[in-house]
Amino acid sequence: EICEHQVDGTEFVARRNEDRGLRGKGQQRPVVEMEWVDGRPLDTYVGSLCQSQPGALRVLAERWREMLCQLAVAEVAHGDLQHGNVLVDQTTSAMRLVDLDSAWVPGMEGLAPPAETGHQAFRHPNRPQTDQWGPHMDTFAGLVVLVSLVALAHRPDLWNVYNNGDNLIFTADDFVAVGATPLWSDLDEIVLHTLAVERRAHLGAVGGRCHTRGWQPLAVISDQLRGAAQFVAQVFMASLE
Repeated sequence: EICEHQVDGTEFVARRNEDRGLRGKGQQRPVVEMEWVDGRPLDTYVGSLCQSQPGALRVLAERWREMLCQLAVAEVAHGDLQHGNVLVDQTTSAMRLVDLDSAWVPGMEGLAPPAETGHQAFRHPNRPQTDQWGPHMDTFAGLVVLVSLVALAHRPDLWNVYNNGDNLIFTADDFVAVGATPLWSDLDEIVLHTLAVERRAHLGAVGGRCHTRGWQPLAVISDQLRGAAQFVAQVFMASLE
């Protein structure tokens, strides 16, 4: 049976597990069947906006923020949020989440966690290997994407500097050396040139999570998420002055 979870317009792509999907050399092999979805991977979509329509990145950032909050309320987690697992409709900007090997939905308590622990450019540097699979595991990766979109909305030129074809703008090195890499300096400069100094905390949400367990429920860090949304609004208001 095909099961599909939808959270206020952001969908997990439907899948069906077939225990006997393939037969070869006298043996049955399991397969996972998923529906075909049209859309561009998040990184290529963001890259094109940086070149042609950077203003649309603030809308995409707000959509992403809303999606994170909706997933948290539903106690649903993807488990491997990264640029290649989010497809964006070029017409509506609707996002679809694909590759559900690590997904969590209510009722999965007690099951063995998957081997997948997330993409290194979106993964907390101290992410446990086994015991944190659950409804709150998207917190850190979600913030990485959110901060990336907010930063690129104001400085689309950062895409050409920091995107390496397998990330948005962060790399694993940025999470290990918080505040000590060129990217952190550029993020700091964005805030210092557009907002009051106290607003630095909003772009610092990812850095703060690097120095903690990084697995708090989104409800606990909702202030940071709201702050990031406020940051988006204020940056662009400041740009118009």
